[in-house]
Amino acid sequence: TLFRSGTEENPIIVESSQNDGQGIVVMSAKGRSILKHVTFRNLSNPQQGLWQLTGAVTFYESDVDIDSCEFANNRAEDGLNMVRSDFTITSTLFEGSLSDAFDSDFCKGNISDSSFINNGNDGIDVSGSVVKLNNIYITGSGDKGISVGEASYVDGADIVVKSCRLAVASKDCSEVTLQNISVEHCQMGLACYQKKPEFGPGTIAAVKSTLDDTGTAYLVENGSEIIFNGKKVPLYEGDVKGAIYGNQYGTTSKQLSL
Repeated sequence: TLFRSGTEENPIIVESSQNDGQGIVVMSAKGRSILKHVTFRNLSNPQQGLWQLTGAVTFYESDVDIDSCEFANNRAEDGLNMVRSDFTITSTLFEGSLSDAFDSDFCKGNISDSSFINNGNDGIDVSGSVVKLNNIYITGSGDKGISVGEASYVDGADIVVKSCRLAVASKDCSEVTLQNISVEHCQMGLACYQKKPEFGPGTIAAVKSTLDDTGTAYLVENGSEIIFNGKKVPLYEGDVKGAIYGNQYGTTSKQLSL
């Protein structure tokens, strides 16, 4: 179990100043960890011989409350990775991760009042999890702002996603409900599809929401569904996965108008 509590004026800083430090892992902890006013900076994933993890900071089967922390410029596949854990994340900044900022695998948790800025891949990546999002700001994700997969359930409110390649993706039997999401200046807006053969389609239902200056507003694969402000979005005219992933699945095609 990990207990670290700094203050706003004097946060605890865990960093690698010479770019050679590995990260932190908490495994099968008996108690609930608490992090408050802690900065994790410039860390890589823990590894020893053939054993390695994907997260610069990892909680594996270990519950945690994270409040007013910062995960910055970490050099791992995931800045913060949760696996089979219960978590809360409040008032926390994720910035400059090499790849995904936050990755939740088979977890249950809440993220509120937090920002995800200029991360290399996804801002929030959820698999096999149940997650609530509230008052979230995401900008500059190299791939998806919010990626939801493998039979996950995400309920989000008061979310801004700006300048990302794809704002929100729901795939592989996942369900996403959104209220008051604002998508701005993204190449693609909302996408629903099946990626893995062992799963099925995805759904998104958004109310009181807006899409502004977005290249392709919706990508809906046959069998999947997007309901946006009470209207069912038409299927995408072409290969959804090709549009999202490029040559790995095919070529892009144009969007049918709503």
